[in-house]
Amino acid sequence: MDTHEEQLRADFLDYLYDKYNCNDGLYTGLWQRYLNDIGMQVREDVIEGRIKLECGYAETKKLSS
Repeated sequence: MDTHEEQLRADFLDYLYDKYNCNDGLYTGLWQRYLNDIGMQVREDVIEGRIKLECGYAETKKLSS
């Protein structure tokens, strides 16, 4: 992994730290928490018909205005 990729990962973890209002100086569990939140959102989007899952990929459905 190159230095740029490592910096992108570190920046994203900092973003998650701020998003989840952490203040204990620990980054432990942030990635897992994010994955759980994303999974719950995708499940809701599938149930509501906003996306359709095919072959392991999500396709966004155009919503009418």
